[in-house]
Amino acid sequence: MAPKIDHIIVGLPYGQLQDLPRWLTDNFTIAPGGRHADEKTENKLIVFKDGSYIELIAFIDDDPEKKKGHWWGEHGAGYIDWAFTSNSADDIHAVNDRIDRVKPGLLHGVRYRPPQPGGRTKPDGNEIKWKVTFPEHVRRGEVPFWCHDVTPREMRVPKDDSLTTHPCGALGVGRVTLVVPDQKLDPFQELFSAVFDSKANLSFGQLQWDMDAVNPTKGVLSPELVVQTPFDAGSGSDGYATVSQVALLTDTIGIGQSRDTLLGKLGDADMQIDFVHGKQA
Repeated sequence: MAPKIDHIIVGLPYGQLQDLPRWLTDNFTIAPGGRHADEKTENKLIVFKDGSYIELIAFIDDDPEKKKGHWWGEHGAGYIDWAFTSNSADDIHAVNDRIDRVKPGLLHGVRYRPPQPGGRTKPDGNEIKWKVTFPEHVRRGEVPFWCHDVTPREMRVPKDDSLTTHPCGALGVGRVTLVVPDQKLDPFQELFSAVFDSKANLSFGQLQWDMDAVNPTKGVLSPELVVQTPFDAGSGSDGYATVSQVALLTDTIGIGQSRDTLLGKLGDADMQIDFVHGKQA
């Protein structure tokens, strides 16, 4: 069974989290999030019918002290991390076994740590709990972490139509694109083949794996992970892999792009969200 896309994390300044720009609020319904248990970050959510979501997260008051030692403390604004989920946190043992067997070249030593507790308090006072499983020996955001719910998932990811229906027509995540440095393409191919327990599909020079949705809908396409090298020499020059684009599925029939790309800024980051048809005739 393929990993399920859980959520995509977008960093932004604290003031902007409190007053989100119109390019977001005009296109998406914003769900209230809350303050995380470590009292360092707050979030708001864009929740989709497929059970995935985009997490808009900021350090409280942009306080440098809160960033010290935090796994996202050195990240700026933009796409900073992403998460898978599965039926059980114990699934990570099999994932680690497969990674250990392939020993993926330049990524040798990358594997997942034991799950650790996480949580946040919602604005209504309810406490949500989960387990997170982070990768080690790799920069955060290069490889997805895993999130498994302890309290009912609906507490963390609401299913209400009022929150999962969006002006832009988005149904869920259609594609996550990870740009990797040229010299790391083969090791990342080995690593993700181990994580997915399947070989990549090769299309137009891109590596592609099919993901699952938490709440799949009959007739709606499944999400996919695309791994590619930079289109220009200047991209990815820092030597790290990074999520560069996210495409959302829309409630429309067709092939390819379904509406204009959404462009905007969060902090100093130029953001791009694409839209593709979620259904085929």
